[in-house]
Amino acid sequence: MEFRFGSFPDKFVNLFLDNISINIVTGCWEWTGVVDPSGYGKIFSDGAICGQRLVAAHRFSYMLHKGDIPTGMVIDHLCRNRKCSNPSHLECVTALENTMRGEAWPVLNSKKTHCHKGHPFSGDNLRYYIWRGRTLRRCIQCQRDKDIAKSEIRASNRARRSRVEIGHSAQEE
Repeated sequence: MEFRFGSFPDKFVNLFLDNISINIVTGCWEWTGVVDPSGYGKIFSDGAICGQRLVAAHRFSYMLHKGDIPTGMVIDHLCRNRKCSNPSHLECVTALENTMRGEAWPVLNSKKTHCHKGHPFSGDNLRYYIWRGRTLRRCIQCQRDKDIAKSEIRASNRARRSRVEIGHSAQEE
């Protein structure tokens, strides 16, 4: 194992190496030490690494093997394994790029080109709106269909009410 950037105390490098298990199938260096609730490995550094008390194992591995992480950048697991610390599986990217590579439902929805009824999300059939601080897309054709259905229900209800007022009971129909 070659370290290009050896600015870390030996005790942290040894701690890191002692808590790595290599998965021969995936090539992942899986963290066997403390894992946070999100599934990321953590190294207790008491402020010795980047001034932080706890450092993510994959970030430590990236800094140890590839260098500093620029401000505003995050480390993406190309293998999608949060416990992995293999520097060849790690890439420095923006937070947006990291999010768009993920599989969360907002990402999956943003990649959709058609609504659930098959209408295209493009041109005059697409409107953007803000809901709870998020920008969402709406299919205009589906909205028209909903509006027509609501209008027909209202008209039916009005007709039924007017017949009842004239003297017909609703059960006679």
